[in-house]
Amino acid sequence: MTLLDHRKRMLLSFCVILSLLSIGTSTNALSLTFKQTVAELVVSNKKLAKFYESTGYAPLWIGTSNLHRNRRSAFFKAISSADTHGLPVLRYNPKELKKQARTARTQKDLAAIEVSMSQTFLTYAADIQTGLLIPKKISKDIQRKVPYRDHFSYLKNFAKSNPAAFLKALPPKHPEYARLLREKLRFERIVARAGWGKALDLTQLRPGDTGKQVLKLRNRLIAMGYLKRNLRRKYDAKLQAAVTAFQKDHGLNADGVAGPATLSEL
Repeated sequence: MTLLDHRKRMLLSFCVILSLLSIGTSTNALSLTFKQTVAELVVSNKKLAKFYESTGYAPLWIGTSNLHRNRRSAFFKAISSADTHGLPVLRYNPKELKKQARTARTQKDLAAIEVSMSQTFLTYAADIQTGLLIPKKISKDIQRKVPYRDHFSYLKNFAKSNPAAFLKALPPKHPEYARLLREKLRFERIVARAGWGKALDLTQLRPGDTGKQVLKLRNRLIAMGYLKRNLRRKYDAKLQAAVTAFQKDHGLNADGVAGPATLSEL
């Protein structure tokens, strides 16, 4: 080997080493870029900023480890089935989040997705534990204090928990909530069967009336569960009681008379 060849090989080796060093530096720089971007994006949210500061701005969602994959999988499964609990899936927009993840090209893109997922997680967690509606905004007469959870605690506990188990434990465990979900499913099945049927084309009906219109009213109340099956063709006391019960459930004047407001609601 000539001296020139030796120098060429040394130069080539030096270039390779420089290349490897530059890749390492680039990776570190990108990692720093990710953290800086996360810090900038959460600065206006004190709880979110507190959480990421406590982790050194390490990613909760973005990563190739099994833990990161499990978190993402459990999270997307939960928000994609939010309608099971009566929550609008579009509020969490899992399709858009997945689209952003697929099209991410830079560390800044990944940081933006990281923060978006955390924000969506907090929204979903609060919604499924306390609901979307604020009682006082519905009626000032509702004096119920909603037990809102601390966002920092949500994130901190999720980060150290089994992702699927944590998300599964978020919905209320009260028997009333379980009954509410059963009723929701029952009504969804009714809707799937085209609901209660066509709108009732009836005039005002009152106790003592008879005829086909009374039969239509009777059949609708039977279908809705307010009246047991029967062959009576008269607006009798039992039909009146069923109408009254329906009116009470729907905030109507409970007089037992099937007037315009009651028939419209039916």
